[in-house]
Amino acid sequence: MQPDGMYEVKPYHEKRSLNANSYFYVLQNKLAQVLKTSNDELHERLIKNYSTVTIITVPDTYDIKGFIKYYDIYNKGEIKGNSVIQYKVYKPSHEMNIKEFSRLLDGLISECKEMEIETKTPDQLLELEGYEVQTNNNKWYGTLYYMW
Repeated sequence: MQPDGMYEVKPYHEKRSLNANSYFYVLQNKLAQVLKTSNDELHERLIKNYSTVTIITVPDTYDIKGFIKYYDIYNKGEIKGNSVIQYKVYKPSHEMNIKEFSRLLDGLISECKEMEIETKTPDQLLELEGYEVQTNNNKWYGTLYYMW
């Protein structure tokens, strides 16, 4: 119970397990070594290839660095005479639900297989707590948001 009587009510989302999370980072490290790149660079590329995407529109004078970690400029234009920039914003892995993280892990597994890095079998993956079978690897696009 909160001493000030203030409570937050929000939808329940099942959390990912550390099991699937740990496996992701083990594979990411192996792939980064093979590709001779840093874990951070590979992680950003994986996020941009397999994460949920939202398009946001902000005034061109607004600097989103420091507020949003993974983004690309999508478009530039004007709305009601104001110059704006549209950004593709990618959901960071620590904010992903089980379904989203499973898609990210599937993408990493696919890239590891291409580089002949040993991965778990599909049956072993199903045993990972916090892993969900993906049936569609299409990019997901979120809502168009305006920030003024």
